Amino acid sequence: MMQAVVQIFVTFGLVVGITGQNTKVITTPSGQLRGLVTLANNSIVYQFRNIPYAKPPIGELRFAKPVEYGSWPGIRDATAFGPACTQSVNGVTYQNVSEDCLTLNVYVPKNMLGNRTVMVWIHGGGYIKGEAAIFDGSYLALRGGLVVVTINYRLGVFGFLSTNDTVIPGNNGLWDQQLALKWLKTNIKAFGGNSESVTIFGESAGGFSVGLQSIIPQNKGLFHRAIAQSGAAPSFLTIVHQPLLFTVSFGERVGCHFITSNSPMFLKCLKSKTAKELLNAQINASAPVSLTPFSFGPVISPVVDKEFLPDVPSALMKNKSSESYQFFRTLDFMAGNVNREGSIFINKYLYNFSQIFHFVPEKGVPNAVVCNVLAPGAVSAFSKSIVKNKTIEKEICDEYKDDDPELEGNKMGDLFGDAFFVVPSVVALDVHSDGNNMTNTFQYIFNRRNPAMRGNGPYPHWFTGAPHASDNVFLFGIQQLAQRIHVSDADLNLSAHMQQYWANFAKTGKPFADGSANWPYYDRTSRSYLNLDDVISAKEHIFLDRVTFWTEKVPIF
Repeated sequence: MMQAVVQIFVTFGLVVGITGQNTKVITTPSGQLRGLVTLANNSIVYQFRNIPYAKPPIGELRFAKPVEYGSWPGIRDATAFGPACTQSVNGVTYQNVSEDCLTLNVYVPKNMLGNRTVMVWIHGGGYIKGEAAIFDGSYLALRGGLVVVTINYRLGVFGFLSTNDTVIPGNNGLWDQQLALKWLKTNIKAFGGNSESVTIFGESAGGFSVGLQSIIPQNKGLFHRAIAQSGAAPSFLTIVHQPLLFTVSFGERVGCHFITSNSPMFLKCLKSKTAKELLNAQINASAPVSLTPFSFGPVISPVVDKEFLPDVPSALMKNKSSESYQFFRTLDFMAGNVNREGSIFINKYLYNFSQIFHFVPEKGVPNAVVCNVLAPGAVSAFSKSIVKNKTIEKEICDEYKDDDPELEGNKMGDLFGDAFFVVPSVVALDVHSDGNNMTNTFQYIFNRRNPAMRGNGPYPHWFTGAPHASDNVFLFGIQQLAQRIHVSDADLNLSAHMQQYWANFAKTGKPFADGSANWPYYDRTSRSYLNLDDVISAKEHIFLDRVTFWTEKVPIF
């Protein structure tokens, strides 16, 4: 899905116009920067690109926590984006990637005076791909009168490999995110930002990251509000529970044999390999232990390392005596989803299923796939939380079964989307709001297709709704998109409202916008949310029957 997002942004040139080679120099505590003077909606936005917040994680720093970059001499050029962190998409390595990638980009409306609220974007991509540069914060910064920041963090094995001990504990990508926030705490004032009014927001793996950072009490003071889009900490996709399955496979393929008693030698061997060798081994190692029709879950992801994450996120969130629970509830919190989160699983598995079970994808999905494959697979995946038995398999089958193959195709996606995205968001919102009189809680559902996705894009004709990541372009780039393809007034209006909602929430903890539908507070009883579509409206109990099924009938959360 991240590849689709990248293509949308690149194809339609979602980068603001550059006014010749006009530049602006500012002085930060870390040193001087020369940034670009750009235009968006005929207004000036300053862009400061490729700002390092950590030393290059290479050599002895590979697989280690990030180290503060420090200061630089002279005036540092900040007019061009830096490389993405080392990665591949569908086995194809990006051209502009590097291990030296721990940088951030800052977007500032013309008037840099005053204490502007700061929004920090954490990109998605399943912890293995994505980059900050494709998300142009100019339009959001302009509409909201904000400073918008986008950050890179290490991905794949470079950011999340774990030996399940102190040698390579894992979670380096999360430590990267935290260090970027620390850099901003010290430096953002130089850009006109207010370090006492910072909101982190992110989508998919970025949403999971937001959820995790929001339960780390050591982050107190680094940010004050959080928006988790299509990703919440209680999800089974947030962390990997058995990291050594991947680590052993990865070691075999890269030529560095791993056993639990030789982690130091394993690390030494890995440091001798090129980035390309490590990336190729990651791609090959993912195959035997990655998601399959019969087992769900990530293979390269955050882990319980006893330092950054002392326990599984759901346990940290629900333990009312824990510092994690208490810190989480000091933040204003907003979470939401698109209405077809399961699209990423349809896109990934549909044609594999069709070859295994001999059906024509364009005609829909037989319910035997859901009842005989996915239901048992779900029970197996959640076996630590529920007892494997036929009764629960039947209940899952009954909830997501339909005799119409086309409707069943969408329900197949909903099974994944509900279990891994929607219900975890509801659980996080419940925990945050329950008896919380200190801070605010809000929920939304997004229902619009990306106008750049002509027809049904990669999906069969029967697929309906807004696919995973559809909301990103509305939040960041719909205005520029309108210069290249037809974008309806309804799309432009929704984009404007979203940008204002997000900006208002970042500023005040309340997304209310003048002339917009009233967005009700979320509480555990009403579970009120805002429906983002042609007509914006307030509703209650998102996907009531399906959410009730997972929270009451199948107690996995």
